[in-house]
Amino acid sequence: MLLRDLLDDAVETAPPAAPLDVDTLYRAATRRRRTLAAARAAPVFALVAALVATLLVTRGGDRPDPYTGPAEGRQWPAVVWAGAADARHLYATLRECRDCDVVIRGSDDGGRTWTTRSEADLARGELNEPVPDDAWIDGLLGNEMRFTPSGGIVLGATVEARAPSTDGAGLAAIGSTDGARTWRPLYRTDTPIAAAPHDSVLRCTNDITGAGRQDGCVVDVLDPFVGTFAPLANQPPLRADSVRRFPDGTTWVTGTDRATGHPAVAVSPDLGLTWQPHVFTEVPPRDPNTARYDLSVATRDGSSANVTIAAPEGAAAWVFMRSRADAWSGGVMAGGTGGPLVGSYLAAGDAHVVITHDTAPEPSAKATYGAGVLPPRPDRLTYRIGEPGRPYRELTGPAFETGNPVVVTRDDRYVTFNRWVLLISDDGADWRTVPIR
Repeated sequence: MLLRDLLDDAVETAPPAAPLDVDTLYRAATRRRRTLAAARAAPVFALVAALVATLLVTRGGDRPDPYTGPAEGRQWPAVVWAGAADARHLYATLRECRDCDVVIRGSDDGGRTWTTRSEADLARGELNEPVPDDAWIDGLLGNEMRFTPSGGIVLGATVEARAPSTDGAGLAAIGSTDGARTWRPLYRTDTPIAAAPHDSVLRCTNDITGAGRQDGCVVDVLDPFVGTFAPLANQPPLRADSVRRFPDGTTWVTGTDRATGHPAVAVSPDLGLTWQPHVFTEVPPRDPNTARYDLSVATRDGSSANVTIAAPEGAAAWVFMRSRADAWSGGVMAGGTGGPLVGSYLAAGDAHVVITHDTAPEPSAKATYGAGVLPPRPDRLTYRIGEPGRPYRELTGPAFETGNPVVVTRDDRYVTFNRWVLLISDDGADWRTVPIR
């Protein structure tokens, strides 16, 4: 499953039977045990060393950063997911050890202080509703959080949408309205919603029926304040694959035109009441059930946007620009993307960043981006930036070595994470680390 699907689509598969084995995802990078042993033997020296280490982390120096450290050393605690509602309200889910439950940590002051908000056992008790098992709720807390404008939080489960039942099968999501301290179940209702409330989250949810799978997904409205989720009454006029609502309230749905097979988008400026569809006839049609295109929307204001369209194999790609007046321009991206499209965003100065999952069979395989040639490396995410009037070039640095996509918050901050820290940027190019304590 592509990371773009984790960001934009409702999850479709059955829940894992056991907690995530993050030992396969994270490798050791610091010598924590030796540091702790030295601290016990020489407290004064440890205090001085800690102060020096703090200065090195914040100001740079010869000490390796957590994401580039040596292979041996600390493995735990490990970050499963981290993100932000805005510059002040930060969240992370951690595992203290391989077999430990997921713990949610939160900060209300931009990362200066952190507190434990929820644990798997705690959340199970708070729900006070039947849930499948401990492993299910543990895995649920490790998913990506979605935030409403006022700070409500929704966590979607890895189950299909179905009617509530006594065994918890209908518990497809949980919500929090107090900063992840307590949670409530969100159950599906069949009464459509005319327009999404401002303080809600949108998800693209596959129906349990086979016909639903073949016809794309249903745009659902999840409301952590009411405790329900329900479909929009006026669904977008295309075979939907993903939905994203941006901070100004504009909603974008990507997918395929049912009549022609061309990739398409639909934009709603009024919380789902009406839709403005656009079909990309410049792109050859495909059967979305066998070889659909990957689409990603990058926008800062919700109205003007860059839409990237890529064949799954990355051999061909297109970039189209939409103005606030719904005028479109654009065309072929030279050389394609080099791999499946994961996502995109607009950095400062309207620089367009495209994120791909490179899967070249040989490390020496090459693809052309604009006027340059880059060797894609397999099994990693690659970030390429296209600035106005310049060809796309690869971005390097700690934020682009994490293996995680970049998300833009409601106050226009860029956020990603690595195995131990949160990374935040004001412009999408220069990053600062925020330790998760």
